[in-house]
Amino acid sequence: MLGSTRHWHPLINGYSGFQPRSYYSNADALAMFPAPPVIARLRQLGVTHVVVHYDQYGEAFRASVDASGLHLLAHDGPSSLYRLD
Repeated sequence: MLGSTRHWHPLINGYSGFQPRSYYSNADALAMFPAPPVIARLRQLGVTHVVVHYDQYGEAFRASVDASGLHLLAHDGPSSLYRLD
């Protein structure tokens, strides 16, 4: 939540305890991230950037994100910021 105050763009996963109506349908549709249909859905939703917290996933997940076509912009500790091209 705090990080979003740097850009003030909408977040698809909600804000500080508030979840928009679309949260649950998006959560179901995006559960297989970073599969190609999920990347397409993110683009359809107008998502331009994705933050991945790797401390919650294994190395195989990192490899699948790296192979997904997302563009790595920054890496800080367990978190990485990607741009959807």
